[in-house]
Amino acid sequence: MCEQKCFFFKEGICSSDTMTLNSLRYEQINFKCFPGATSCIEILLLSDDHFYQNPISLQSTFVCSAHKQEFLKQYWPSTYRKCWLCIALQKPSPNTSERNINADQALTIYEKFHIRHSYGKTICARCRFLLTTYSNIDNIQHHKEAFEWINDIVTSEDNSTTDDESDDSYEEPQFNTSPYSHIQSTSNLDKKKRELLNEFLHLCGSNKQIKITNSYHSLQKQSKANFLSCARNLITHIFEFLARNESDDVQQDLFPFDKDSDAMVNDRQFAPMMRGIAEAYDNAENWATRRSILSIVAPKVNFSVLQSFIPGINHYRFTSARLHASDAGTGVIIERVPRVICRFEPAQIMHFIDFIVSNYVCTDLPYGQQTLMLSDGTKLHVPNTIRNCNSTRIINQYYQYTTELFPGFSVLHESTLHKILDECKASTRRALNCINYFAANGSEAVDTLLELINSLNLDKSEHHRLTSNLKKGKQYLKTDFKVNVTRTSRVRDHCICFSLSDPASNAFSTACSDHTHDQVCSECLYLAQTLQDIRQLIQDSKGDEEEIKRKMYKFTLAYDAIQAWKCHQLRAVNQDLGRECILDIISEDVIYLNLDFAMKWIPAKYREPQSNFFGKRGVTWHITVVSRKKKQEPNNIDMITDIQEQDSNTITELEEDFIESEEEKTNLNDFEHTVFIHVIDQCPQDSKLVVAIIADVLERLKTYDDSIEQACIRSDNAGSSDRFAAILKSHVRRYLNEKHDVTNAEQFVEACLSYGGVKNVNVVECRLKPVRQSAKFQLNHIKKFRNFCFERHGIRVFRAWDIGEGVLLPYNKLIYGKVNISLLDVIQPSSIINFGSSSNTNSPPEKDANLNVESIESSNKHTNLFECPEEACICSYIKYGNLLRHLAIGHHRKMPEKLILLDTAKKLYHSKLVAAENKTVISLSPQHALLDPNNFDQLPQLNMGWGLPVVRPPVRFSIKQKQFLDESFKDDAAVNETIERLALMRDVNEIAERASREKR
Repeated sequence: MCEQKCFFFKEGICSSDTMTLNSLRYEQINFKCFPGATSCIEILLLSDDHFYQNPISLQSTFVCSAHKQEFLKQYWPSTYRKCWLCIALQKPSPNTSERNINADQALTIYEKFHIRHSYGKTICARCRFLLTTYSNIDNIQHHKEAFEWINDIVTSEDNSTTDDESDDSYEEPQFNTSPYSHIQSTSNLDKKKRELLNEFLHLCGSNKQIKITNSYHSLQKQSKANFLSCARNLITHIFEFLARNESDDVQQDLFPFDKDSDAMVNDRQFAPMMRGIAEAYDNAENWATRRSILSIVAPKVNFSVLQSFIPGINHYRFTSARLHASDAGTGVIIERVPRVICRFEPAQIMHFIDFIVSNYVCTDLPYGQQTLMLSDGTKLHVPNTIRNCNSTRIINQYYQYTTELFPGFSVLHESTLHKILDECKASTRRALNCINYFAANGSEAVDTLLELINSLNLDKSEHHRLTSNLKKGKQYLKTDFKVNVTRTSRVRDHCICFSLSDPASNAFSTACSDHTHDQVCSECLYLAQTLQDIRQLIQDSKGDEEEIKRKMYKFTLAYDAIQAWKCHQLRAVNQDLGRECILDIISEDVIYLNLDFAMKWIPAKYREPQSNFFGKRGVTWHITVVSRKKKQEPNNIDMITDIQEQDSNTITELEEDFIESEEEKTNLNDFEHTVFIHVIDQCPQDSKLVVAIIADVLERLKTYDDSIEQACIRSDNAGSSDRFAAILKSHVRRYLNEKHDVTNAEQFVEACLSYGGVKNVNVVECRLKPVRQSAKFQLNHIKKFRNFCFERHGIRVFRAWDIGEGVLLPYNKLIYGKVNISLLDVIQPSSIINFGSSSNTNSPPEKDANLNVESIESSNKHTNLFECPEEACICSYIKYGNLLRHLAIGHHRKMPEKLILLDTAKKLYHSKLVAAENKTVISLSPQHALLDPNNFDQLPQLNMGWGLPVVRPPVRFSIKQKQFLDESFKDDAAVNETIERLALMRDVNEIAERASREKR
């Protein structure tokens, strides 16, 4: 028992069963948790802090199973999350572990902090940095020199000395000090023999190394298999060197088998065949190929025979190969079909994205942009938008919308929808003055009413009821009211025909003959009742009579603003229905024009002093978005089908779903678009300029395509033109940031055309050439009309879209004299007009023209022999030259292993906002309620035509108001000085602009 005492002996820890260190030389473990270690012996010594261990006899040194289990325990950072050194140093908050402690760090910990058994434990980044400051290079080098004997020392069966003599000599303290000792010379001789044998194998073309042991029977099962494989490899190469082509016969005669052995083993061709199988197995790159190779021999030989030729094989792989031969066939290679990990349905995300980009959920801004960051670092730039309500409200509306119109549709969870809204960025709706004056005035009116409620002497419950109902009504007008408005409805507030019909004229009205207005909307009724209660409370309030009149005046203004907001929302829905109707019925010879003035570009320089920031005059630019239906080309259908079949292997299942859904939507209504940008220096934005721009656009389109016969024109303040305005401004700002100036129309056009310009956008600089107009126009009450149809004999006018048959105004009663239209002087006009498809806005890059047809992968993978070695690339080729061309160009087609939900949502959100498609209103079924009128006070009933715009006459200042202003500014010297300063600055800027124009 004394001879087998554990080398790491400690009282109460060691166990009775022991083993030699030599038996652990080839034991297979995972070395990832033990940085720098090459064997179990080194791990045991380092774990017990033997950093300067002298050489020992591995055959006569023992270790117990308890110490072996303790020192070989693996500490994975993913399992042991806290830093071991932080805990050992008793830090209050240990950091997160990242790596395992290596030998140099363990040596530093042992010498600096006197903490034992640290090798292989987990450590954080901060502790690793701390150890670098305490490390001693001399001690580390001494440790490495002391451990060189672990890789060099071997115990050979050819030693002339006995085991006892070897053990005694290894335990001599003068081992390292006597270079001429017998043990050291024997060790050097064995080392030289092993190096020569390894060199012999290397010359024979083998990469395996020699393994030597002194106790074959004490080796573990796997170690025996590895030793036999090395021995067989060495003997085989020796016979091939001695007998050349008859090495198998020499081996068969030298090692004859018993007569009773299996005939399969006695066959002289069996060994070469198995060696070939083993070589092919080792050269295979993946398990699928190795399994196919094993399936050739696995059903015909037993596991022990196969393991003697392939040492690394286990029972699982052997059984798997047999099952593969039974199910798929012997040696059949099964192509692994790439599978996209997708824990959601693409239709679910597309359904929600379509909802949140609809008109009543978000509003496009003509300026600014947002940046979406994907998980791989890709940036997607989208135009800025404003959401009309908060995320919770949007999600609740979406659930209601899906429940009513799509019963049974599986929607995403609420938390997932919140994440999508957070990632798909949009600005918070704060100030609406630049978007919609009706909405801005309505919101301000609600704030005014809240101030009036606060000024009244009300109890707490009544104050809370009025405030809560007023805020709910405001939110309802923002969102749900436009959703509930329909062409015909049994609710007076929601019926377009009833609300926009003029009772004074049958030409501007449509009778509601197919329905009656016997229902009420609970939200509209609550809002009307709240306003009525506020009016009554103000009238019944006690106090100064003059103060009550002021409050009533404020209430009247606020009430009118809220009603105007409500009417505007209803008219906007009706006009949008008209737009959709026109786009549905127009043919290929009709174009649709969307006109809008973009916000003026303020002149800017790359570097300019602060004194130039004020008194600038903006550059006028007008946007015209032209849409038309695609022309059908039946001759190209077969060619397109062939190309799609060739590229079918590059499309993922998710993309196929998207394409199918998009094709269903665009088959009947597929449009192509182009954009005209007219940039003018210092020109009033009046009707003369608009007419001149329309004439220029129509003339250029007619020259481009003579088949165009009709045009539908719409003036939209917040439509598709705002998207192009945002894109162009971003393009100009990038040009400005590259040390360029954009101060006039010429430089603005140059910035828009930089880097190839924006796709499908035509930008020109122009000047207006005014003409003297001799004809007189007279169209009475033109402010009342919203829709115009130019017919052969006159103009048919409507107060609202498709309400009544309209009134025809003959031309001879409108125009007196010859009409002269102002023309545009276009500088450097371009005759190239490019129409782009809305369904292909984010088209992939074009394929290289140098690639021939053979470089396109075939739909049949078995015919393509050469596959691209690039990871995740799915291209394969018939000829090797095509593969080289593909590798040289580097256009790899990769298929993702999994799709991230938020990335998919961001891409869809980006495509919906950047695309030039016209949005469609997603209508929800209105919530109508049959309420008892007796529960409410008598409210004023809505009359026919309540939604029509009210023409207000211009109101000028009264005499008292003028006198008040004169007295306020008469003796104010500061005001006069400010006015003079502004006038002087305006004159200086005009002189500078005139000088720059003359130089040009």
